[in-house]
Amino acid sequence: MKEKLDKLKKVITEKNIKNFARYVTLAIVIIFLGLYIFKFKAYISFDENGVPDKKTVINAVITILLALMTGALALIKNNLSDKTNKILSYVLFFASPVICYYAFEYFQSSIYRVTISNIGKRYVFLNFVILSVILVIIVVISNSIKVSIIGMALIINFFGTVNYFVYSFRSVALVAADIFSVRTAASVAEDYPLFLDYHIFYMFILTLFIITGVCKLRSFKVIPTWKLRLPAVLVGILYTTLFLNLFVYSNYLGNNFWDVTIKLYRPHEAYRKYGTFLATVRTMNYIIIDKPEGYTVDKVEELAKSYDLSTEVGKTPNIIVIMNEAFSDLKSIHDFKTNEDYMPFIRSLEENTIKGTAYVSVYGGNTANTEFEFLTGNAMGLLPANSIPYQLFVKDKAPSIVYNLKSQGYTGNIGMHPFKANGFNRQMVYPLLGFEQFITIEEFQGAPRLKDKVTDEANFEKIIEKFEQSKSQSDAPFFLFNVTMQNHGGYSTKDPNMVEKITIEDEYYYNSALQTYLSFLKYTDEAVEMLIGYFEKLEEPTVIIFFGDHQPGLNESWYAKMFGKSEEKMTTEELMEKYKVPFFAWANYDIKEETVDKISMNYLSAFLMDKLDINLTKYQQFLLDVHQQVPVMNSLGYWGENGEFYDYSDIKSPYYEILNQYRWMQYNNMHDKKNRIDSIFYLD
Repeated sequence: MKEKLDKLKKVITEKNIKNFARYVTLAIVIIFLGLYIFKFKAYISFDENGVPDKKTVINAVITILLALMTGALALIKNNLSDKTNKILSYVLFFASPVICYYAFEYFQSSIYRVTISNIGKRYVFLNFVILSVILVIIVVISNSIKVSIIGMALIINFFGTVNYFVYSFRSVALVAADIFSVRTAASVAEDYPLFLDYHIFYMFILTLFIITGVCKLRSFKVIPTWKLRLPAVLVGILYTTLFLNLFVYSNYLGNNFWDVTIKLYRPHEAYRKYGTFLATVRTMNYIIIDKPEGYTVDKVEELAKSYDLSTEVGKTPNIIVIMNEAFSDLKSIHDFKTNEDYMPFIRSLEENTIKGTAYVSVYGGNTANTEFEFLTGNAMGLLPANSIPYQLFVKDKAPSIVYNLKSQGYTGNIGMHPFKANGFNRQMVYPLLGFEQFITIEEFQGAPRLKDKVTDEANFEKIIEKFEQSKSQSDAPFFLFNVTMQNHGGYSTKDPNMVEKITIEDEYYYNSALQTYLSFLKYTDEAVEMLIGYFEKLEEPTVIIFFGDHQPGLNESWYAKMFGKSEEKMTTEELMEKYKVPFFAWANYDIKEETVDKISMNYLSAFLMDKLDINLTKYQQFLLDVHQQVPVMNSLGYWGENGEFYDYSDIKSPYYEILNQYRWMQYNNMHDKKNRIDSIFYLD
């Protein structure tokens, strides 16, 4: 045994480890250059005359030079003295935030179409402060110059790569609240094809270059003795605490000289103006809930006094709610020619139907926020932008329409989603919202699929199955809430078993991903026809409520054609067009037909239950009053009944007071749980 250990020690020497690292680095560089040169032409942009774009050529040259310099560094032996090594280590230690910042922002600038020079000097300074905090934390933990520089390079460039992919897939940059949906993002990442382009090559080789260079230097401790370690740790904690208080927990940077304000539905605009790190860190401030202006429990009680619970028994039809993944009517933005209508049956619904346009608070993703607004009546516009309430705020029993219906004798009370249960933390949240069952992908084994997602037809057949099971056990009215999956993003991925029933016949608006998406909608339309065909034959009163959760995350250049301008040139009011979806409520019995021009998702459940003569809570009655004055509100802003569009921060708005009352109600509902007045939010 001892002989084997001695042999192993001879093999695992510092010299052999360095040689191994050198050869591995060289191999990586050679493979990298091979891949890059093989696709070199694809990374160069050309104008209509075939002239290469200067910036893309420079990017390509820089990337190749970095690769060659990395290979050269791997071969060079470090024969420098300890003193020179130490000097170089400290130079790199203090220079690394500067190097990482400018290298990183140069890379990001190609995403957000802005140059580094556009970022004000005072904002560059704040970005350096943020990087220094990262460096201090790593130093305090590792006490190593080498580890600190490598750690910073890995963290920064990993963030840059993830941000690039996220922005490419959903056209919205990363914000702090996205941390809480990382598990959900990972579960659906398979729908989006990962790709290698010069951005990714650049980030990779830059990271390898920094690591190779730093590893060539000898290791030195930042804090030489243990006696100095404790004071250094205390200074690090103090510095980090001061940073958090100024940058995150207060609005110090949002005032006066600094004026760092961010519209979180357009975070990339802030990235252009303030720099990536500053903009990202500042979004942390937006997930902190403050007590609304003037809020007291007494004021909430006073507001509720004007509403009474009905003493009469309301109607109790069976209710099936379907929130259809990415269902939207893009022709409502701007018409384009297709070979046939992609939702003919849904458009044909007139008799015993309430339908119209609903505005949601998300685009291209974060599905759970739409269902949160529908189920609870709470408004995302009054919550931190880009936050996910299911993951941040729903930790205890939470009022919802599920409890409202249960108190009126409904059975079933099923939540259904043919995908993984842990998406957006639903497996924990649904019971808190009152659901008694949660049906997930496990009950759809062997079901037909499109692009590896359970089809809407199979989904709706499961609804019929659960309805019949419930009716075989009880005559009580039935309730089910369904979130579909068929139309989920990743439309560039083709399914050989799918027939593209819709083709775009207008060359200017043609987009292959869009064509696939529209074909999905045609499949959905046919599935809806099947479902309604089943329930219209029943005598038992039944209502089917159907709406989309958001518009699909399609290519921004295509949307620019639809709007006639790029997103950065659009006003917030114009941008609202990307946040509208169709809805309908169809009944198999006589109800008054109606077409609703504009409503938002936070009102929709109360509005439809009122139209169906279902008893409402005091909170729902309050929502209907707010709706009269503020017909539409979402995460971007709101329309008043006067037709004007407003920002929530506009204190001169004639609707500022009514929305502040909404804030009081919502705060009492969601956040002041010890003092929540349950009689406002529940029927019993």
